[in-house]
Amino acid sequence: MAPSASADRVTFRVQLGFRDYLDRTVASWRTWGLFLVVAALMAGTTLYQPANPPPDAVNSATKVFFMFEFPFLLVLVPIVILIVSLHAWRMHRKYLAPQEMTLSEESISFASSEASGALPWTSYTCYKETRWSFILWRGSVWTMFPKRTLASSDDLRRCRNLLAKHLRQSRWPDFPFPVSSWLDVQLLTKVLVATSQVFC
Repeated sequence: MAPSASADRVTFRVQLGFRDYLDRTVASWRTWGLFLVVAALMAGTTLYQPANPPPDAVNSATKVFFMFEFPFLLVLVPIVILIVSLHAWRMHRKYLAPQEMTLSEESISFASSEASGALPWTSYTCYKETRWSFILWRGSVWTMFPKRTLASSDDLRRCRNLLAKHLRQSRWPDFPFPVSSWLDVQLLTKVLVATSQVFC
């Protein structure tokens, strides 16, 4: 793709894939919040057990936490992120048609084989820049632009400048997923609770 010709306009072609959904899952604070809850439950169990030790305990609660529970949680984090990302991507895959996107001072335009139009910048309120993409959202309405779709460093700079001018940058997206992705949260919670019960 050739770099965008206009100094205040960026045009690129987008088709989201599994790696973009992976980036989306990692970017959400709710993903890490759930992991912190499980870690807190494990730590709470570790602190509770010394006060009420089982009579036939072989290892101390502290030893169990640092030798088994904590390493298990570290292994669990990437596995659950992969499962949730794959689940969301498979649910939405048939809707992920290639689109030509144009960011300008006036709007965010899109065109695909099925529809075309232009959204005002007020359709979104916040954005987050990750290492691989830009995520835009307002409530449950979201979109994302992978950086690999931008043809040049100049296009990347223009995109970054337009987003900073029209939207508020946020460090952690406030659940920038469609309503159907509530299933992602349910799935993540079930996996975490089930696996944490192995030790807790």
